[in-house]
Amino acid sequence: MVTDQHLVDRPHDESNSSSSQPLSKLSYRTHILSSTCSCETYDDSLYGFDNENAPLIVGRSDEFLALKNAYDRVKNSHSFERVVVHGESGTGKTSFVMKLQESVILDNGFFCVGKYFQNSEVKQDPYSAIMTAFSDLCDLMLQSDNFNEERRRAIEESLGSDGISLINAVTNISPFLGDRVKFDNCTHRSFSFARFKVACKRFIRAMSSDDSPIVFFIDDIQWMDNGSKDLLKVLLEDTQLRNVMLILTYRDEDACRVEDIFSSKTAVSLGVKLDK
Repeated sequence: MVTDQHLVDRPHDESNSSSSQPLSKLSYRTHILSSTCSCETYDDSLYGFDNENAPLIVGRSDEFLALKNAYDRVKNSHSFERVVVHGESGTGKTSFVMKLQESVILDNGFFCVGKYFQNSEVKQDPYSAIMTAFSDLCDLMLQSDNFNEERRRAIEESLGSDGISLINAVTNISPFLGDRVKFDNCTHRSFSFARFKVACKRFIRAMSSDDSPIVFFIDDIQWMDNGSKDLLKVLLEDTQLRNVMLILTYRDEDACRVEDIFSSKTAVSLGVKLDK
């Protein structure tokens, strides 16, 4: 089912008794893997890198076409698209979104993933999934054939001094900060949440470009911490973002845990409900 406006159902409320977990510095492949199997290795073909073995979208062609059209608007019209994919547990929301990765890679774009967890052995860091997606973006951009010193300097200039406030959460951001890291003793400093929010917005704006669309996929937002919710609201309401697609997934059983994220100011471009 595809809707052009996101609506949140209100099922019975239940307290979140799960302990949060930390997976903040793992790659997105490991994130997705840990939610789908218990093995310690992964096969790139599971995530769309191998076109022949990539997961098929069976019976959901209309839904996937709507998702693809939203991405095409980012690529062709340089817009900021906010997409919500929801459905009951077990409806394949993660695999459905990951199928889009093929198109993004073929367009020299960046597909960055973060995931929240209900049950893990260790406590989850604040903003963990969002910071993991940021970390993925840093890694992917540094490995890109289109990345050069001119682009790095442009990003450094766009980030300005605010980029320093991200270094404790996104450790691989250092190459984009240049000499600021050397002359600013920031590793043991704390920063206000207000400055942190500004830095996150500037980070996405600085990293985005007309030539390389960015897709952020944040999975299972029903398990996110309160700080992540506040940060996500700020990002959703940023009217200056371009060339970016933000995809969020949640389980319908836990819709009551995410309804406060979508304020009246937030214009969700597309809502996709997956049925069993």
